[in-house]
Amino acid sequence: MKLRSKVLFILAGMWLLILLIIYADSRLLLSSHFKKLEINAVVSDTRRAAHGFDSAQMALKLLTDDWGSWDDAYAFMEKKSDKFIRANYMPPTFQNAKINLVVFFDKDENLFYGKNFDLAEGKFREIPVSLLQRVKSEKILAPVIADMKAKTGVLRLPEGFLVYSTSPILKSSGKGPVRGALLMGYFLNHSHIEQLSRTLQMPLYFYPLPLAKSAPEYQVRALHNLTNSPWVVVPVNAWVMNGFTLVKEANGRPIAMLGIRSSRVLFNEGIVTLNYYLIIVVIFGIITLASVWFLLKLFVLDRLINVSRQVINIKKNSTFSSRISISGDDELMGMVSALNSLLEIIELTEDQLKSRIASRTNQLEHLSELNKNLFDEMNRQKSIEEKLREHEKYLQHYAYYDQLTGLPNRMFFREQVQKLVERAAKNGSGVVIMFLDADTFKSINDTWSHEVGDQFLCHVADHLKKIIKDSDMIARYAGDEFVIFLNNIREKSIINLMAEKILKVASTPFITEKCQINSTFSLGISIFPENGKNIAELEHSADVAMYHAKRKQGNVYCYASSPEDSISIK
Repeated sequence: MKLRSKVLFILAGMWLLILLIIYADSRLLLSSHFKKLEINAVVSDTRRAAHGFDSAQMALKLLTDDWGSWDDAYAFMEKKSDKFIRANYMPPTFQNAKINLVVFFDKDENLFYGKNFDLAEGKFREIPVSLLQRVKSEKILAPVIADMKAKTGVLRLPEGFLVYSTSPILKSSGKGPVRGALLMGYFLNHSHIEQLSRTLQMPLYFYPLPLAKSAPEYQVRALHNLTNSPWVVVPVNAWVMNGFTLVKEANGRPIAMLGIRSSRVLFNEGIVTLNYYLIIVVIFGIITLASVWFLLKLFVLDRLINVSRQVINIKKNSTFSSRISISGDDELMGMVSALNSLLEIIELTEDQLKSRIASRTNQLEHLSELNKNLFDEMNRQKSIEEKLREHEKYLQHYAYYDQLTGLPNRMFFREQVQKLVERAAKNGSGVVIMFLDADTFKSINDTWSHEVGDQFLCHVADHLKKIIKDSDMIARYAGDEFVIFLNNIREKSIINLMAEKILKVASTPFITEKCQINSTFSLGISIFPENGKNIAELEHSADVAMYHAKRKQGNVYCYASSPEDSISIK
């Protein structure tokens, strides 16, 4: 990579790293900060909605307090009066106050008098039985009567969600004794929620519990999170964020979720501003990077590359008399001056080096001729050594192997077997020596010629090799006499089997184009250590046993320990 590319790559890499750090910081910190601001704003709006809902109840409470602390109502509780009812509880009263219920209870929380007005239809209806049962069973009015303090709340009835307020019935002066309690309320509907939304200037929603099965997933998630927090903010999509809080009855049981919908203007505007900021940073960075690159190239890189090219040309053409030229007065100019000084020294010593090189070249040429002669002599010596090794192998084979059959000869056989006999003497294992001789070999030579006799011996040797194991050994001593060594064997039954096998294989007919030779063999057997302590004694014993077997021609083997007892195989 060229120097310019390296510098540009480093500058671009540093800027990209800075850009990534700025981007990560803006995304992780600023965007999360925007999100926190957005969540805080939604939580604040949700609280405002909850306070607005509570304020609506407080307005109802003021109305209930006003009607409860009134001498006429106080007197009405002592003696019902139709005049009081006609004067105060006609439809205009309900329509102006926008309430559905006005109910008087005595001190024992029993119904004294009440009216239920349907604002939508403009008709009076029966007091909900469910309301009377809840008031009685849950003793909603007990603290109001006992403490003489007004209470507000929401009840979930089969007829709907009742927003109510209760007040003790007292004199206009606010004194008692308490003659009962007054309950006023309205059934919450869509128009109430819309009115509250207009008042608070934000969309407000009321979700009864339990949620419908078709409710959106974000509502289900919000309800789950409201078990741990009074305010929950849940994003609906990239543009809308919802806030939720629970609406509870007096007993603390949640009956609905109050929710608001807020546009994610703050977050999205923050992200847009953040993106503009990143674009400005990128543009500024590109301009800065280009400016730094231009100035660095103009004042440093181009001059440095110019020096590099001049040095390369001087080296390439070996023109050490040339000098490097460059403009400016800085550290680079000092480096060029030092290089020119070095070139001057190189120029002064160049002739001396050429003279030394010429002298050294003559010496090397002389040494090269000497090395060539030495190399030729080494090759001749190597060739002689290879021939000697080949001749040594031939002599070794000639000394230890029979040239006709390729079997070990007497010398090699005795060297190897003597070692095995000494080992057998140490570990107590048995070894066997067998002498094998053809009964009619002389007549084969006389009848068919020595050439055929040699072929016959090779035929016998090849067949014997096939039945001799690697741990055993077979050799040709002389003429038609073969000797076999069997290792790690003592049982006569196994020796008998091996002897019969040898005689059978050796007497395999030899067939040529001229003749067919069927010959029998005689086999003498000696066993270590019964028939000898060393190879010489074992060979002698086996040879004697073989001659005893030979007297009874016809594939006979005989043991040295009992030469008179010979065994013939058919």
